[in-house]
Amino acid sequence: MKAIATFGLALALMAGCQSREKECCQVPAEETAGIPEMSPPELEATIEALSLALEDERKSEAMYMAVMDVHGERRPFSMIVNSERMHQNALLKQFDRLGIEAPEAHEWSFEIPDTFEGACQMAIDAEVDNAALYDKIENQVSDESILGTFAMLRNATENCHLPAFTRAAGGDAEAGCGGSCGNGQGGGKGKGQGKGKGNGCGGEGGGCGSA
Repeated sequence: MKAIATFGLALALMAGCQSREKECCQVPAEETAGIPEMSPPELEATIEALSLALEDERKSEAMYMAVMDVHGERRPFSMIVNSERMHQNALLKQFDRLGIEAPEAHEWSFEIPDTFEGACQMAIDAEVDNAALYDKIENQVSDESILGTFAMLRNATENCHLPAFTRAAGGDAEAGCGGSCGNGQGGGKGKGQGKGKGNGCGGEGGGCGSA
Protein backbone atom coordinates (compact mmCIF):
# COMPACT_ATOMS: atom_id res chain seq x y z
CA MET A 1 0.00 0.00 0.00
CA LYS A 2 1.31 3.41 -0.91
CA ALA A 3 1.12 6.46 1.28
CA ILE A 4 -0.54 9.50 -0.25
CA ALA A 5 0.94 12.91 0.47
CA THR A 6 -0.24 16.28 -0.75
CA PHE A 7 1.94 19.36 -0.78
CA GLY A 8 1.37 22.96 -1.78
CA LEU A 9 4.46 24.91 -2.80
CA ALA A 10 3.56 27.89 -0.67
CA LEU A 11 4.17 25.79 2.44
CA ALA A 12 7.25 24.11 1.08
CA LEU A 13 8.92 27.38 0.16
CA MET A 14 8.70 28.54 3.76
CA ALA A 15 11.59 26.19 4.50
CA GLY A 16 13.94 28.48 2.58
CA CYS A 17 16.87 27.57 0.38
CA GLN A 18 19.32 26.45 3.02
CA SER A 19 19.43 23.20 4.92
CA ARG A 20 21.51 21.96 7.77
CA GLU A 21 23.51 20.11 5.16
CA LYS A 22 25.56 21.58 2.36
CA GLU A 23 23.65 23.12 -0.49
CA CYS A 24 23.02 20.86 -3.45
CA CYS A 25 23.85 21.99 -6.96
CA GLN A 26 23.72 25.69 -6.32
CA VAL A 27 22.80 27.92 -9.20
CA PRO A 28 25.32 30.77 -9.26
CA ALA A 29 24.11 34.35 -9.38
CA GLU A 30 24.01 35.65 -12.91
CA GLU A 31 24.23 39.10 -14.33
CA THR A 32 20.89 39.44 -16.03
CA ALA A 33 21.08 40.62 -19.59
CA GLY A 34 18.93 43.43 -20.87
CA ILE A 35 15.33 42.88 -21.79
CA PRO A 36 15.29 41.19 -25.20
CA GLU A 37 13.26 42.41 -28.12
CA MET A 38 10.76 39.74 -29.11
CA SER A 39 7.82 39.55 -31.41
CA PRO A 40 4.50 38.69 -29.73
CA PRO A 41 4.67 35.04 -30.88
CA GLU A 42 8.26 34.75 -29.64
CA LEU A 43 7.36 36.25 -26.29
CA GLU A 44 4.36 33.94 -25.92
CA ALA A 45 6.49 30.86 -26.69
CA THR A 46 9.20 32.02 -24.27
CA ILE A 47 6.73 32.59 -21.44
CA GLU A 48 5.20 29.17 -22.07
CA ALA A 49 8.65 27.54 -21.89
CA LEU A 50 9.56 29.35 -18.67
CA SER A 51 6.19 28.46 -17.15
CA LEU A 52 6.58 24.77 -17.98
CA ALA A 53 10.07 24.73 -16.49
CA LEU A 54 8.96 26.53 -13.33
CA GLU A 55 5.99 24.22 -12.87
CA ASP A 56 8.20 21.14 -13.18
CA GLU A 57 10.78 22.44 -10.69
CA ARG A 58 7.98 23.26 -8.24
CA LYS A 59 6.46 19.84 -8.73
CA SER A 60 9.81 18.16 -8.02
CA GLU A 61 10.23 20.15 -4.81
CA ALA A 62 6.71 19.25 -3.68
CA MET A 63 7.30 15.57 -4.48
CA TYR A 64 10.55 15.43 -2.51
CA MET A 65 8.95 17.20 0.44
CA ALA A 66 6.16 14.62 0.30
CA VAL A 67 8.71 11.80 0.27
CA MET A 68 10.38 13.23 3.38
CA ASP A 69 6.98 13.52 5.05
CA VAL A 70 6.62 9.75 4.64
CA HIS A 71 10.20 8.49 4.93
CA GLY A 72 11.85 11.18 7.03
CA GLU A 73 14.47 13.79 6.19
CA ARG A 74 16.94 11.58 4.40
CA ARG A 75 19.56 12.12 1.74
CA PRO A 76 19.54 12.76 -1.09
CA PHE A 77 16.02 14.24 -0.82
CA SER A 78 17.01 16.55 2.03
CA MET A 79 19.75 18.06 -0.13
CA ILE A 80 18.15 18.08 -3.55
CA VAL A 81 14.92 19.70 -2.36
CA ASN A 82 16.97 22.85 -1.73
CA SER A 83 18.45 22.65 -5.21
CA GLU A 84 14.94 22.60 -6.66
CA ARG A 85 14.21 25.88 -4.86
CA MET A 86 17.36 27.40 -6.31
CA HIS A 87 16.28 26.27 -9.76
CA GLN A 88 12.96 28.02 -9.25
CA ASN A 89 14.73 31.21 -8.20
CA ALA A 90 16.83 31.13 -11.38
CA LEU A 91 13.67 30.84 -13.48
CA LEU A 92 11.85 33.52 -11.49
CA LYS A 93 14.71 35.92 -12.24
CA GLN A 94 14.03 35.40 -15.93
CA PHE A 95 10.36 36.22 -15.44
CA ASP A 96 11.41 39.40 -13.61
CA ARG A 97 13.81 40.25 -16.41
CA LEU A 98 11.00 40.03 -18.96
CA GLY A 99 8.69 42.06 -16.73
CA ILE A 100 6.24 39.15 -16.67
CA GLU A 101 4.45 37.88 -13.58
CA ALA A 102 5.23 34.24 -12.90
CA PRO A 103 2.29 31.81 -12.72
CA GLU A 104 1.01 30.77 -9.32
CA ALA A 105 2.09 27.48 -7.84
CA HIS A 106 -0.16 24.45 -8.12
CA GLU A 107 -0.92 21.87 -5.48
CA TRP A 108 -0.02 18.27 -6.20
CA SER A 109 -0.96 14.95 -4.67
CA PHE A 110 1.52 12.08 -4.79
CA GLU A 111 1.36 8.38 -4.08
CA ILE A 112 4.60 7.81 -2.20
CA PRO A 113 5.99 4.25 -2.33
CA ASP A 114 6.23 2.36 0.93
CA THR A 115 9.95 1.72 0.49
CA PHE A 116 12.64 4.36 0.38
CA GLU A 117 14.20 2.68 -2.65
CA GLY A 118 10.85 2.94 -4.43
CA ALA A 119 10.68 6.64 -3.58
CA CYS A 120 14.16 7.06 -5.07
CA GLN A 121 13.02 5.36 -8.27
CA MET A 122 10.07 7.74 -8.36
CA ALA A 123 12.52 10.63 -8.11
CA ILE A 124 14.71 9.14 -10.86
CA ASP A 125 11.71 9.06 -13.20
CA ALA A 126 10.89 12.69 -12.32
CA GLU A 127 14.46 13.83 -13.01
CA VAL A 128 14.56 11.99 -16.35
CA ASP A 129 11.32 13.74 -17.32
CA ASN A 130 12.78 17.07 -16.17
CA ALA A 131 15.83 16.71 -18.42
CA ALA A 132 13.60 15.74 -21.34
CA LEU A 133 11.44 18.80 -20.71
CA TYR A 134 14.43 21.13 -21.02
CA ASP A 135 15.45 19.39 -24.24
CA LYS A 136 11.99 20.12 -25.59
CA ILE A 137 11.34 23.67 -24.46
CA GLU A 138 14.74 25.05 -25.43
CA ASN A 139 13.53 24.84 -29.02
CA GLN A 140 10.86 27.43 -28.18
CA VAL A 141 13.38 29.98 -26.98
CA SER A 142 15.95 32.13 -28.77
CA ASP A 143 17.06 34.34 -25.88
CA GLU A 144 20.62 33.41 -24.88
CA SER A 145 20.21 34.25 -21.20
CA ILE A 146 17.17 31.99 -20.83
CA LEU A 147 18.82 29.23 -22.84
CA GLY A 148 21.82 29.46 -20.53
CA THR A 149 19.57 29.06 -17.50
CA PHE A 150 17.85 26.05 -19.06
CA ALA A 151 21.21 24.42 -19.86
CA MET A 152 22.49 25.01 -16.34
CA LEU A 153 19.40 23.49 -14.73
CA ARG A 154 19.35 20.50 -17.07
CA ASN A 155 23.03 19.94 -16.28
CA ALA A 156 22.30 19.86 -12.54
CA THR A 157 19.50 17.36 -13.16
CA GLU A 158 21.62 15.03 -15.26
CA ASN A 159 24.93 15.29 -13.40
CA CYS A 160 23.86 15.86 -9.78
CA HIS A 161 20.34 14.76 -9.09
CA LEU A 162 20.09 11.63 -11.22
CA PRO A 163 23.37 10.09 -9.99
CA ALA A 164 22.45 10.83 -6.37
CA PHE A 165 19.01 9.23 -6.61
CA THR A 166 20.46 6.29 -8.55
CA ARG A 167 23.00 5.62 -5.79
CA ALA A 168 20.30 5.93 -3.13
CA ALA A 169 18.02 3.54 -5.01
CA GLY A 170 20.90 1.07 -4.94
CA GLY A 171 21.15 1.24 -1.17
CA ASP A 172 23.65 4.05 -0.53
CA ALA A 173 22.18 5.52 2.65
CA GLU A 174 24.49 8.54 2.54
CA ALA A 175 23.99 9.36 -1.11
CA GLY A 176 24.62 13.00 -1.86
CA CYS A 177 25.38 14.93 -4.98
CA GLY A 178 28.84 14.08 -6.16
CA GLY A 179 30.19 14.38 -9.64
CA SER A 180 30.63 17.34 -11.90
CA CYS A 181 27.63 19.53 -12.41
CA GLY A 182 27.93 23.02 -13.59
CA ASN A 183 29.39 25.86 -15.49
CA GLY A 184 31.52 27.83 -13.01
CA GLN A 185 34.50 27.24 -10.82
CA GLY A 186 33.46 24.51 -8.49
CA GLY A 187 36.19 23.00 -6.39
CA GLY A 188 34.47 20.79 -3.93
CA LYS A 189 34.78 19.11 -0.65
CA GLY A 190 32.71 16.13 0.25
CA LYS A 191 31.87 12.96 -1.58
CA GLY A 192 32.25 12.97 -5.30
CA GLN A 193 34.32 15.03 -7.66
CA GLY A 194 33.36 18.63 -7.17
CA LYS A 195 35.49 19.96 -9.94
CA GLY A 196 34.89 20.90 -13.49
CA LYS A 197 33.90 24.12 -15.02
CA GLY A 198 30.73 25.23 -13.79
CA ASN A 199 28.34 25.34 -11.04
CA GLY A 200 30.43 22.60 -9.46
CA CYS A 201 29.12 19.96 -7.16
CA GLY A 202 31.44 20.14 -4.32
CA GLY A 203 30.31 21.65 -1.10
CA GLU A 204 31.59 25.15 -0.51
CA GLY A 205 30.75 27.81 -3.05
CA GLY A 206 28.35 25.98 -5.27
CA GLY A 207 28.47 22.34 -4.54
CA CYS A 208 26.59 19.25 -3.94
CA GLY A 209 29.21 17.50 -1.90
CA SER A 210 27.88 15.76 1.14
CA ALA A 211 29.47 16.17 4.52
